[in-house]
Amino acid sequence: MVAFLEKLADLMGGTTKNALPLRVAAEMAEVYGLFQSKNPEISVPFLKLAIAAGDLSAMPPTEALVRAQGRMKYIRPLYRAMFNQPSTKNDALRIFQEVRHTYHPIAEKMVAQDLGLN
Repeated sequence: MVAFLEKLADLMGGTTKNALPLRVAAEMAEVYGLFQSKNPEISVPFLKLAIAAGDLSAMPPTEALVRAQGRMKYIRPLYRAMFNQPSTKNDALRIFQEVRHTYHPIAEKMVAQDLGLN
């Protein structure tokens, strides 16, 4: 599942222009229970795809993950995905401002840079 989601994310490019159709993202989430996955190796690639597809139901699990997880490997791609979508850009900024103090200083600096907050 991890390799499939990573390959799919690479093929889609993470942009709205090349995004997975919203219907497909929603069906994948439902069939495979991807929004409920506690494994960030599975949830992060899928959440990136769902956000790019415009699936706003991806926001609660995305927010929960970036609030609970501090590893740059997981949080940076999610913040970038949120920041790159007009519908979730403000969410990315809001969430980061609320939790940035909980991150390691290097992670905080790198995410701030990703979000143009330097």
